[in-house]
Amino acid sequence: MNFVYTVNPNGGVVYRRAVEVPFSKSHLLERILSAENIRRAWKQVRADKGAPGRSAHDGVRQVKQYIGQGYTVAVDTDLSKFFDKVNHDVLMVRVSRRIKDKRVLKLCPVCR
Repeated sequence: MNFVYTVNPNGGVVYRRAVEVPFSKSHLLERILSAENIRRAWKQVRADKGAPGRSAHDGVRQVKQYIGQGYTVAVDTDLSKFFDKVNHDVLMVRVSRRIKDKRVLKLCPVCR
């Protein structure tokens, strides 16, 4: 969100008005670091009590919900070794097809 400042033509007060500005794909970093996105992320962290996500209890709860929806198969995967074994060049080529902001791509650990 950007702000537009307008000067009263009769003198006096400067008005500040919030203006919604769409983000282009080349300005993803600004979108990531926007106050609204940071606020939303902080609310999610607080709601999760600081946990990074996906706990065993949450997983079981989610599987039960899927069973109730009619699913019959659950697959448990562990991604801890994925980035050790994946071809980083291929991964980055594929990621860069979707992410156009090179500043964001440089933040990816596999780029280093």
